[in-house]
This record gives sequence, structure tokens and C-alpha cells, in this order.
Amino acid sequence: MDYKELRKLLDTFVSETVLKAQQNIGATQSVSRFKVSTSIRKNFVASGQLKSSLRGRVNSDLSLSFYAVGPAKKYAHVIEYGQMGKSEAPTNDPNFMPTPNKLPRASMPPSSAIEKWLITKNVKLREAGTGRFTKVTDARRKSIAYAIAKAIEKRGRVGLHYFENAYLEMLEKYGPEIVKTASEDINIELLKTFRLVKRK
Repeated sequence: MDYKELRKLLDTFVSETVLKAQQNIGATQSVSRFKVSTSIRKNFVASGQLKSSLRGRVNSDLSLSFYAVGPAKKYAHVIEYGQMGKSEAPTNDPNFMPTPNKLPRASMPPSSAIEKWLITKNVKLREAGTGRFTKVTDARRKSIAYAIAKAIEKRGRVGLHYFENAYLEMLEKYGPEIVKTASEDINIELLKTFRLVKRK
């Protein structure tokens, strides 16, 4: 069976899932906990490298694959699933809790990468106590980057689940149509087979 129409629909499903996953990276996500809605901003990636590396495909057996290519594939799973810290969890929110048994415990990332992230995002600093904005010096930025790196090592990282959430959203949108198209393709293939049997 070639499932021609189903394959076309799955190609669309995969393309839109990848597009939605790209939008999810750095997006604001609404989390509902105990009937209280909270918006959480997740700016994990500074360069856009992960966003442009996301891919998806329909395999020959009609299974679907979603993945990252290039340098970003080294850390794409960490951003997706999160990491547990050495001494505590990064969050108590199940929506962003790291997925158990998916990843090793977090190690201390290079503070130079975090420093670059602070510059790219133009992060402003405030004085302790007064809350007033203060001048950002190179030394202060290095110190803060190191402190963040140590905190990641201790507490890990929350998972963004950019592909999982995109997949579930697109499944809700396309699920009924996929089931209907699969059924129609099976009927077509069965009719073809029945005609061949009749001719014999």
C-alpha cells in the first residue's frame, strides 16, 4: 500500500509541527497550575542556531521523525527535556520538569557562553536593595555569568518541550483528518486488491 493521500497529509503535519516548534523556542508559554494561569518566558537560545536546525520527515513506514541537525543537535535534547541538577530540581512545575531518565545530570556550562547570552539579550542589571538599574561592566558580567553557570550545575535546567508541545498541538488540529485519510487510503487499496482478485 502506498497511502498516497495520507503521506501528503503527514508531510503537511510534519512541516507545520517543525514550524510551530521553531516558534516555541523563546516564546511565552502559558501554564495553568491550581486554576491560576501563569506566563513563563523561556529564552533558552541566543543565536537562533537551534531554531534553524529543526527538521522533520515522514519515513517509508509512515512513522514520523523530528530532530535537529548541525552543531545544535548536541544540545537540542537538553533544551527539549531539561536536566536535573546535582543537588536539587530546577522547578516544581510538572509542565517544565526535566523528563526522568532522558539525560545525565547537569554539568557546569561554560560561563563564556552565558556571558555571550547576556550581551545578546542585552540583560540589564539592578542594584541589590534599591532595584535601580546599574552600569554593566565586563567584570560584573563575567561574575554574573559564572554565578548562573554554577546555578545550572546545582539546579539543572527546565525543559522547554518545544517539539512535544508543537506535536500535540498539531495532532489536535490534524488528528481527525489523518484518521479519515488513512481510512480512505485503506479502502482504495482494498478495492484495488479486490479487483485484482476478481480478475484472476
